[in-house]
Amino acid sequence: TKLAEEQISDKLEYSEPDERIKDFLDRNRFSPSFRENYFLPMIGAIWSCSVEQMLEFPIQTMVRFCHNHGLLQIQNRPQWLTIKGGSREYVKLLLAALEQSHVKVMREPVLRVNASKEENGLVELISASGSQWFDEVVMACHSDQTLELVHGINQDSRNILAAIPYQKNRAILHTDQRNRAILHTDQRFLPSSKRCWAAWNYTAKSGATPTAQQHVSVNYLINRLQPLPEGLRDTPIIVSLNPLTEPDPLLVHNEIHYAHPVFDMKAIAAQKALPLIQGNSSIWYCGAWTGFGFHEDGLRSGELVAKDLIESIRQPLQINSIKDTQ
Repeated sequence: TKLAEEQISDKLEYSEPDERIKDFLDRNRFSPSFRENYFLPMIGAIWSCSVEQMLEFPIQTMVRFCHNHGLLQIQNRPQWLTIKGGSREYVKLLLAALEQSHVKVMREPVLRVNASKEENGLVELISASGSQWFDEVVMACHSDQTLELVHGINQDSRNILAAIPYQKNRAILHTDQRNRAILHTDQRFLPSSKRCWAAWNYTAKSGATPTAQQHVSVNYLINRLQPLPEGLRDTPIIVSLNPLTEPDPLLVHNEIHYAHPVFDMKAIAAQKALPLIQGNSSIWYCGAWTGFGFHEDGLRSGELVAKDLIESIRQPLQINSIKDTQ
């Protein structure tokens, strides 16, 4: 805790500003047991990345995130709340507010965006319905998706967007083994003792040291994370991220493939340089990748872009002086 507190202070006595987690752990002689059985699983579960990627994280970025979310304290941690109906509910409210403000919300995939070729020019947005032209366009998606969609931006912009790597992850929503009581759940996904069940359950092969390229494997117990309908409360509902063993296919309800941003040194440098390209060629950028990679980061980045965009198009009021001829 003392070392962590130094990372968020101005003194920074225990690390260099751009020190990697790997170098920090080596220099402070943390044991292999601490690394492999606690620290790396915790960080990997938060950011859904491999051991190799975790070790490349800037230590200050990691500590600031943990401090902001109350993860550095053992006692009096904050009480987290969930939104009834899930995150899609606040997305619905945001869309409704936009439409009430007469903002057109496109409900079809964008195929291509052609950046403005001239100052104060128009941006062409191409979808299955054809071309539309806009004064400004905000790319509220992953940076690699933006690179594929947007054409005509300068090389500096492309370099910044390309500096954010992504980790592909596979998530499976499934239930417990059939015809088993809750106390005898499949031990491949949850600990054998129910007293050890947590909201997040990190999985590794017994006695094996995590390899650099190995994807993180976590089993999220949804029963602990959010309210469930009455009929499902006594059945373990699990989301397995990159499972080491496959769930029974008959118990699988959905499979989703994700891409999560990875925040190594180059990515953090790109985040710092992002303001330099905002609004160039009438293109703006926001998304969770501009922060720590989570929902609140995406929302905050959108608010910041909206504020900057409004300021950029607000023309100063010009008042011509009238000479008194009397």
